[in-house]
Amino acid sequence: MGGLAGIVVSGGEFAPPMNLLPQFEQMMASLAHRGGTDPDATWHGPGGLLGALTLSRATPERPLLEDPESGLILAWHGRLDNRLELLTELVEPGEQPGDAAIVLRAFKRWNENCVSKLIGDFAFALWDPRTRALFAARDALGLKPFFYSSGPGSFYFFSEVQALARLPGVSAEVNDETVGEFLLGWTDFPRIERTFYRQIERLPPAHWLRWSAGRLEIERYWRVDPARRLRFPRREDYVQEFGRLFTQAVACRLPSTMKVGVFLSAGLDSGAVCSIAAKVRPGGAGLRAYSISLEGTAALTKATGDESVYAARVAQELGIACDRVPLSRSADLGELSSRLSRHASPFFEEGWAHEENLLRRVAKDGLEVVLTGDGGDELFNDPGAYVADLVRSLRWAKLAVEIGARARYYQRTPLDALRRALPGVVPTWGIRAWRSWKPRALPSWIDPCFADRIGLSEQLREVRSKLPFSSLSADADHHALTRGRMTLMHEQREWAAAQHGIEYRFPFYDRRLIEFLLAIPYELKSEGGQPKSLLRKLPGISPLVLAANREKVDYGGRAESILREQLGEALGHLFQNPPPAAQMYVRTAQAQTLCQEFLAGADNQEKPVWILACFFLWIQHAVLGINKDGQGEGVTR
Repeated sequence: MGGLAGIVVSGGEFAPPMNLLPQFEQMMASLAHRGGTDPDATWHGPGGLLGALTLSRATPERPLLEDPESGLILAWHGRLDNRLELLTELVEPGEQPGDAAIVLRAFKRWNENCVSKLIGDFAFALWDPRTRALFAARDALGLKPFFYSSGPGSFYFFSEVQALARLPGVSAEVNDETVGEFLLGWTDFPRIERTFYRQIERLPPAHWLRWSAGRLEIERYWRVDPARRLRFPRREDYVQEFGRLFTQAVACRLPSTMKVGVFLSAGLDSGAVCSIAAKVRPGGAGLRAYSISLEGTAALTKATGDESVYAARVAQELGIACDRVPLSRSADLGELSSRLSRHASPFFEEGWAHEENLLRRVAKDGLEVVLTGDGGDELFNDPGAYVADLVRSLRWAKLAVEIGARARYYQRTPLDALRRALPGVVPTWGIRAWRSWKPRALPSWIDPCFADRIGLSEQLREVRSKLPFSSLSADADHHALTRGRMTLMHEQREWAAAQHGIEYRFPFYDRRLIEFLLAIPYELKSEGGQPKSLLRKLPGISPLVLAANREKVDYGGRAESILREQLGEALGHLFQNPPPAAQMYVRTAQAQTLCQEFLAGADNQEKPVWILACFFLWIQHAVLGINKDGQGEGVTR
């Protein structure tokens, strides 16, 4: 964990902008949970105030560096995964500079082109006091946050939205367009640079920015090449290369000496991560697994089984201790309200309370790094798209074999397996024509005047353009990885872990692994109707992981139960007494009816109720909690 803060200004004064020091000190104070209060973590100099903090023993180097030769100031938050490759190009044999120092040298040699050579999870800012230019960049998938507010004479940046929204020089006016996308519930936030505040933006994943003399320039530095085709002579070669890349992805995320946690379910993805981690660290030395236990939740255990039992068996086989953490049996709208206020966003996953239990246990054990299996579902995302590929390419014999295999695996009829895949065959222009003729209806609880004001109905007609990958499957997997909704999820989870001094690390999000899996034939990833068949062939994976052959437990049923049984009264009160500002966005009478039907047992209403509950709790803070001097300026017209 760690974080960045900075204020830079244009102008000719050869001195720090000390008039902005109180705001900067306020920003640094709000970073304390991410890295303490290190007096050496700040820089005051010509045109700028910069800060960077870290508490992690996994990355003990100083995150704030000044280059005596060039005068460049680097504020760094992150980790490099290809540091050995960069060392061979940038330093003399025998030198072992930290990641921040490597990035500083890379920028001096390659300027902005250096970012495409950096592989890892990072966000950083470089200030050149001589030219009054700021350069900043964010990793390929946005696993480290970077938010900013840019004006004609100043530029503020920070790792969290809340502190920016509280600064006197930044308006906390709500961004209606983003609110509309959130209330729809199904959008992918295509304009990902926007946050929920009009004057605060995020640097999108895989982008860099340059700010100088009030002029802002932003460019993408990396994208998967959809035209790339990777073909080996034998199927075994794919398995071998996948094994090499996956092992590399796990190994470079394991600190050499620290204890590391692994979130382990009965699913294949986390089991593969845990298996390879135990292989990299023989005997599982310094590893500890954590799994959610359903003990005490008889109804859900009967319906789905307790996957922590399977997880504990896998951990035991690998020689790893395993803590079975009870599923959260309670939730508190007050605690959720506080978190939404501090996160400065209504976007929060329904399973946050379960994850919070795991994080608390990890923090209690003194661990700072946790590996997870996140990303496996996205990289092996859409077997149905492969069936659509076969239809589109007229490979009828292969299609018949594949449909039969899928029908047997999923215990469905062949016709049902085909029907589920056919929508993928429809070209983009056909979907666009259909939506123009018969667009989706707005949810009844969204105020139609608000929807008209921001053009929300037009968004219902928008259709994502497919990239020219060799298969629909690769395009679907790529979209699942890079859509805007994933960025918001990464930011929420990074923030939640940082509250406990913990850093998530995700082997499946390794850029090299992603490029490989999107370039190989999809049929290798899902053979014989079995999903993730390539992952199942991974050398070193625990046989118990493969023997379980289970889907991960869906805790959505438990979240729905908590909303109804334990939060029903509080939800009813919230919906009956929504914040006044919510009426600018939501038809509160329709929202109340929705909530009443949900609490009475209606199906398929949990998600909209959750969205509206989070929105009501957040908007009252957006109006009252974030405003300066209590003036109520968070929502303006």
